[in-house]
This record gives sequence, C-alpha cells and structure tokens, in this order.
Amino acid sequence: MIIEEVSRFLIGILIGIPLGAYAYKKSYLEKKAAVLSILFSGVYLLAGVGVFITSLFFFFSSSMLTRLNFEYKRSIGASEKESGRSLAQVIGAGGVAALFSVLYVFSPHNIGNALLVGVYVAIASSNADTWAAEIGSLSKSKPRLITRPSQVVEAGTSGGVTLLGTFGSLLGSFLTAAVAMVISMVEHPTLAKIEIFSVIFILGWLGEVVDSLVGATLQVKYYCPKCNTLTDKRIHGCGSETIHVSGYTYITNEVTNIIATSVVSIVAIALELL
Repeated sequence: MIIEEVSRFLIGILIGIPLGAYAYKKSYLEKKAAVLSILFSGVYLLAGVGVFITSLFFFFSSSMLTRLNFEYKRSIGASEKESGRSLAQVIGAGGVAALFSVLYVFSPHNIGNALLVGVYVAIASSNADTWAAEIGSLSKSKPRLITRPSQVVEAGTSGGVTLLGTFGSLLGSFLTAAVAMVISMVEHPTLAKIEIFSVIFILGWLGEVVDSLVGATLQVKYYCPKCNTLTDKRIHGCGSETIHVSGYTYITNEVTNIIATSVVSIVAIALELL
C-alpha cells in the first residue's frame, strides 16, 4: 500500500512540475507559490484522480478569471499582483483541501468517504470565493458590506458583496461540484449521488458566505483618508498610508479563507458521518 501511495504522490509531483512552471511563466503564481502548487499536486493525486482534476479545474478557471478585464480591475484596485498569487494565497486557497486529502488517504475506511466529501467542499468553497471576487469586481454597482448593506466599500474588500459576485460564487461552486461528480461516477460510484452533489454545491457556496462574514467582522480593515474608503491593504492602491479602523491585524485575507473553508469542510464531514 505504501508503495502505491508514494507512487501516486510522485506522479502528482511530476505532473505538477510543468503545470507549476506554466503557471509561473503566465504570472498566475509567484515562484514560491508555484513550488508549493507542485507539492499540492502530489498531495491531491494521492487522494485520487477526482481530487486532482477538480483542483486543476479550480486553479485554471480561477486564474483565467483573474486575468479577465485585468486592466479594469487594476484601475479600481481590485486586481491581483501582476506577478501572480503569493505563497500565502496558495496556502489560503488550497491548504485545507490538501490537509483533508492527507487525512483521507490515511483514515480508516469507514470515514474515508466523509473526508473525501470534505476535500471536495474545500475546493468548491475556494473556487466560489475566487469566482465571487473576480466576477464581482466587474459589477457596475459598488460592493456593500455583508453585515451592513448601507456601507459601501471598494471592490476587492473582504466582506463586500454584489449581486454579480454572488452569482459568480454560486456558479463557481456548482461547476466544481459537477466536475467532482462526473469523475466520481468512474472513481467512486458511491459518491455519485444527487445528495452528495448538493452538499458540495451548497456548502461550497456557503463557504464564500462565511468568508464574507468573517471578512466583514474579524478581518483587519484599514481606512484611506485620501480616497475616503475602507480597504484590506495597509498601503492603499493610491499610494497613501491607511489607518487601522477594525478587525484583528493577524486575521488577513488568507487566514479568513482558511477559517471559512475549514468550517464548511468540517460541517460536510459531520453530515456524512451522521
């Protein structure tokens, strides 16, 4: 068994090397982030072909959406860095799925399926969050804080929501669940059920909602006096130094991602074990 698992992990690494190099070349990821993505490739394939392919769908679909209307997003301060996503962002987006993938591989058989569903929910949640941000930033209406709808925030601010972004999160989670189900028909037929699809889709989307709630209430927020707006950034896009107004400085966007993804994944596992 150990030989088989090591082989799958190494094959995942070998497949991940050209994919990571491509992501770095296309500026989807920074160098350290690309290296970590290669390691994650091994971990995801270790958990199975379905997890691996679903993670690829998440990564490449989100990366392409990140580059959609990039100049416009940059002009309103809602774009990612031109060099690509950072190491911390990759951990925030893929770390929970990687952790539950390892737990799935080394878990007793009777809880394996539950952990696998948790992995898929983690990926769906990360995809929903990214699609919400990238599609929502193209909205013609200003985002509003999810906990205070009267409070307008700048595009890209955690906790800010738009109708277009909500549609994006629903679509991102739905398609992730669909990919997982199609692969499961071959790899894990016992998971290819409408009930499992619904759990992945709904909890994946709710992960983005939890992300917004944590982002609005606990995540660090700064105020730019020059632009009269809230932002997640210590130095605003205009170049001005901002003032800390709320939230905990150690709860960054990446920490928020991990909290939200962990919550919905654990809920999914608990539901499957009932």
